[in-house]
Amino acid sequence: APKPSSSYTTKMVGKTAGGQSLKHFVMRSAAITLFRDFCRSARRIPISAERTELMGMVRSEYAKYHNEADLDAIDDALVQGKIQHKRFDDMITSMGYGKKA
Repeated sequence: APKPSSSYTTKMVGKTAGGQSLKHFVMRSAAITLFRDFCRSARRIPISAERTELMGMVRSEYAKYHNEADLDAIDDALVQGKIQHKRFDDMITSMGYGKKA
């Protein structure tokens, strides 16, 4: 197999195989974890329509930031998402819908 050119290897320094920086990769992982946390919390809601509405709102928020490349904007969205999840999870618990996820 031919060796990659030196310009190729220089461009790939600090990038993952998908072309993202390590920071982007870590933040993507955090976003996926937060999404899963929302899913786990939503499963505790016994009313299907409310559960569906919540997951629709979560999906729309994720869709807004899907193509975001600015690390500060991504970080801000993750911080706000974690705050919203904590409030949401506390509200579900206070309504008697089971233990925290």
